[in-house]
Amino acid sequence: NRKRGEALEWARRARDGEFRKDDDERAAVEGSLRIYASIACLFVSFAFGRSTPAALSLAGINASGEGGLLLDILQVPALALVAAGIGSSIVSGVVLAPGKNRSSLAWFLKGLLGGPLAVLKLRELEGLKTRGESQEE
Repeated sequence: NRKRGEALEWARRARDGEFRKDDDERAAVEGSLRIYASIACLFVSFAFGRSTPAALSLAGINASGEGGLLLDILQVPALALVAAGIGSSIVSGVVLAPGKNRSSLAWFLKGLLGGPLAVLKLRELEGLKTRGESQEE
């Protein structure tokens, strides 16, 4: 009986040390993060794609004239989107997530794909608490 009681006490302490389940901790890009990732991916692939000049010429835009200038102009914001994704992944995964007991890897990936929207979403979330901490409240 004594060993059984010790085992039950150990199991309770282990369970109290676990973090509560939270849907935001999954490495899934959903909602506004998915929309941002899709738009950014399409924009970057259009700006830097090797077949973009051919697509522009099919649309009647001269790829060496105004089409080339258009591509040069579009590459600047596309590069800014890439830089924003990299910066957001570092801020989300390295700076914000550990301070809130959140998964650094999941939020690094969400920051990379979701850009600044992932940082905003993570800042809105509360710190993740263990089961024991949530029972004490």
